[in-house]
Amino acid sequence: MSTAHADEALPERPFWAPAANRQQDVAIGVSLLALAIDVFRVFQLGAEPIVFVGIALSVAGAVASRRFAWVGLLMALAGVAVALLGSWDPIVEYSVVAFTLFGITSRGFPPVRGVVVGAAAMVVLFTVSAILHAVNPLETDSIAGIFAPVAGGASGAAFRLQRQYLRSLEIRAEDAVARGAIEAERRAAEERLRIARDLHDIIGHNVAVISMHLGAVEVSAGADAVAVERSLRAARQAVQTVLAETQQTLALLRADESVDAEGGALAPAPDLAAIPALIDSFEEIGLRVEGEVDVDRGGSSVDPGAALIAYRVAQEALTNAHRYGTGLAEVTMVLHDDSVLIEVSNAVAAASDGPGSGYGLLGMRERVASVGGTLDVVESDGAFRVTAVLPATGVSG
Repeated sequence: MSTAHADEALPERPFWAPAANRQQDVAIGVSLLALAIDVFRVFQLGAEPIVFVGIALSVAGAVASRRFAWVGLLMALAGVAVALLGSWDPIVEYSVVAFTLFGITSRGFPPVRGVVVGAAAMVVLFTVSAILHAVNPLETDSIAGIFAPVAGGASGAAFRLQRQYLRSLEIRAEDAVARGAIEAERRAAEERLRIARDLHDIIGHNVAVISMHLGAVEVSAGADAVAVERSLRAARQAVQTVLAETQQTLALLRADESVDAEGGALAPAPDLAAIPALIDSFEEIGLRVEGEVDVDRGGSSVDPGAALIAYRVAQEALTNAHRYGTGLAEVTMVLHDDSVLIEVSNAVAAASDGPGSGYGLLGMRERVASVGGTLDVVESDGAFRVTAVLPATGVSG
């Protein structure tokens, strides 16, 4: 998945929820601006020189809080204390305390500890100032100064929690995007395997048919014109079958599974009702097939996916019997209420074309496993037997 698509799937971070360091930088900037204005107030109102010391301590505290939280908070509180000693209204200084607490708690500083220390220090400072200057300690400015650390610490903690929540949403979105990409890759891999199995089954059987009939033509050429014509017709039909089924498989890859490359409807997938015709096609190329084939119900009670897999298993097993066997295959196919049994056995020829690629058996195992069925492949005493049991309802847990 492209980066652009991944970004589109992520939640947009609100403008008021920047990174923690940016929030603190804004708080420090506001504090310094307020203190600069306070300096003009001091010059304008003619306050005692000690007030400049308080302002300097507040400036140092705001700046120091960027790296040293406790140092910055204590220096900001010291700025309030010095301003009170100079009989100055420290509204700007205790605002700096609030902004300092906001900045450090937004970055993870323990809010309860900072609020308790800040509020307790304010109570002590305003009480001592009231005693020294013989004023009412319950004045509005004093109460506001006491609650300023509470407001700053609570706001910083709230912003931090909100930022963590937004980050959790981003992580969940990133995980969802990653899971989607993995799932898409898994589905693509499964589809490639399915296509490989289909092509193996389609081509393997029909190439055997073509080979047999072309061999018959070679034997009958110049001797039996009718036999040659019949063999060529059968070979041509097999070629057409390969082309049609391959075209169908490729059409499914392109997009719409309901139409072929020319816009016509695709042929239905083979099912249990097609088994007799499949057996006939093998008998036409010289494989004798004996046994019980019970498909009287036509597969009507069998899941289409399971029916297709049963057909492909029978097709591959009969192809192997024709290619590596002695010319006789015993087939058993029985429909039970909840399962389909397919068994194909044959004697292995003493001189065969050698072992196959193994992809056919692997494909059978993958097909049967995909619906929760079982497949047994046994070779002993010169006999080869394939037994598959599929759930009639399709995928089984």
